[in-house]
Formats: sequence, C-alpha cells, structure tokens
Amino acid sequence: CRPRGHEPRRTHHLQLGGYSTVAVESIGKEKAADLDGPNNFTGTYAWCDETTIASTWNTTLAEREGRIMGCFGMFSDATGWYGPGMDVHRSPFSGRNNEYYSQDGVQGGYIAAAVVKGAESKGLICYIKHLAFNDQETCRDGKVQFVWASEQALRENYLKMFQMAAQEGGASGAMTGYARIGGIPNTSNHNLLTGILQDEWGWFGYLVTDGYIGWQDATELDMMVRGGNSLQLYTTPFVEFLSGEWDADANSVRIDTADGESYISDLQYFYVRKSAQAILHETANSTNAKNGFSGLTLQGGAFTADQFVA
Repeated sequence: CRPRGHEPRRTHHLQLGGYSTVAVESIGKEKAADLDGPNNFTGTYAWCDETTIASTWNTTLAEREGRIMGCFGMFSDATGWYGPGMDVHRSPFSGRNNEYYSQDGVQGGYIAAAVVKGAESKGLICYIKHLAFNDQETCRDGKVQFVWASEQALRENYLKMFQMAAQEGGASGAMTGYARIGGIPNTSNHNLLTGILQDEWGWFGYLVTDGYIGWQDATELDMMVRGGNSLQLYTTPFVEFLSGEWDADANSVRIDTADGESYISDLQYFYVRKSAQAILHETANSTNAKNGFSGLTLQGGAFTADQFVA
C-alpha cells in the first residue's frame, strides 16, 4: 500500500520478497539478502544431494551441516536461505527428488528438522520448501498441477517434514509451492496456511511464494495475504501489487473501485499489517539484525569459498 496522492515507487516495490526483504528506516530494519538453493547457496558450497543426506539417518551430521550453512550465511551477509527442500518423494518422476529428503515424512522430518535447527541457531532464516506437493516439473505453473490427497495422508506423511522442521527445527519461514491442493492454489489456501500451519501447528513464521512467473494467472495478492502468505517472490515482469493506499485521515487503507469510487478497508489494513508483523518479527531475530549485535562488523575482508577448502 502506498500513500494517497503518490505514484507507486516501483523500484521499491520490486524488492518485496524478491530474494530480499526491504529496509524500513523508521524502525531501523536493514535490507536483507535471501539466497536460493535447496541444499546450498545459489549453486555454491554444495553438499551431496538431500536423498543421500537423509539416507545416513544421522541427525548429528545433519545439524552440523545446518550450522555450517548458518555460518556461510553470516560470512556471506545473507539473512535468508530458500531451503532446505523437503517435499515427500510421491513419485519417482518428480524431477526434484534430489532436492528432497525422503519418501517417508517422519524419517525425512528428523533430518530436515536437524538441518533447520543448525542453520537457525546462527540466525539464518530457513524458507523451508516447497510447501507443498511439488510433484512435477512439467507445467509447474500453479494452473495445472492439481493434487489430491486425504486429510490423514496429508498430515501423517506429506506435510510431516514441514511440520517437524517448523516445530522442532524452528524454521522462521517457508516457501509455498505451485500446486493446488483440491484445486485451491497453495499461495492463497487458507486451510493450509492458516488452518494447519497456524491453528494446528502453532507456527507463525512468514511465507514467500515460489517464483511469481507461475502464479500470476492462478492467484492474486489480496487473497494471498488473507490466506496467510506474506510475500510474492517477484520475477520481473511478472509482478503485482496489493490493492489500496494508506489514508492518514482515516488511519486505514482506502481502495479504489473500477467505477471511480473508493472505500475504507479495515480488513485490508489488518491482513497487510499482520503480514508485515510476521516478517519484522522473524527478521528481528536473525542475522538481518546482526543476531542482536547491532554494531557488529565482519573483520578480515570478504568471505571466499576457498577459505573452507580442506
């Protein structure tokens, strides 16, 4: 939402959720950098694939991997990690099974929770992904990937890794996948994002979409924030904006209608504010706030990967 009477500052808006969360000068929040990779940082510092890691059944080593990723985050000035990946192997034809731990939600959940716990212990926000049912790569655009599963199977297996990573690992964030569960896009699925994550699991981290190139025709931002999804991962030129402008006189959000009229929407104000609160709460407890050491500076020059080569 932007102040009434001002043109949208699109260069600012394009940063919302695009491998970053923006700086908020009024409260001292710095701009954050989020890096991608299910099991590494944007193709660097690569471990073996996640299926191999889960096959060790070794939660001690998994947590150690997470702590090392957290240290990479600090040295790389990264606040968030778009990972680790943890969808269940529902089919051998998924295309991303190497990015996910297991076909067993509980077994993979122990590994996922350990990795996340280690990374989060260093202040690295883990966007556990792709919530949920990222079962194919062909036509993975949010319009045709329909998923059908029973309520019992969903809770006992398909969402179990996410639940354990959230509750036991302490994940601060999550990335919603492109699928539609029962025909409803994950990004705006209130039953999933609010009903299960918040009401059942008691988890109040924040969520970012997968790349928005696949979402624009399947959902829209106003419904997303009401469902519980805080950010779009913008992929230019596939960018949309929340409805409304801030009206200081009304102390709320004013929305323009197609016929040239406008109305005050306290509902829009509530949900956008709730999303902002979730983001600010989690980033305040992360490397974005220097893990509480506001005057901390990195000594010794830039970090390079070869410093960690044995």
